[in-house]
Amino acid sequence: MVNHVAIEHAEYDLRRFWDIETLGITPPEENPLTLVVSQIMQELHDSYCVVDGRRVVRLAMKNICGLSPNRSKAERRLRSL
Repeated sequence: MVNHVAIEHAEYDLRRFWDIETLGITPPEENPLTLVVSQIMQELHDSYCVVDGRRVVRLAMKNICGLSPNRSKAERRLRSL
């Protein structure tokens, strides 16, 4: 009887340990990907390949946005030095 109770306590402690360790981690089915994450994952899979035993992935590029002209501000800062 004592051994059976000890085993039950050990199983309970082990289950409790793993519940604490996995706190906040949900299986993929319960955590659906957003559209943006889905697109990023698809781009990753499309750009992934193996060359000479090495894994190669193309770097993700952001859309180029225009910068405001700041030459005059930079020159002022340079003169103030």
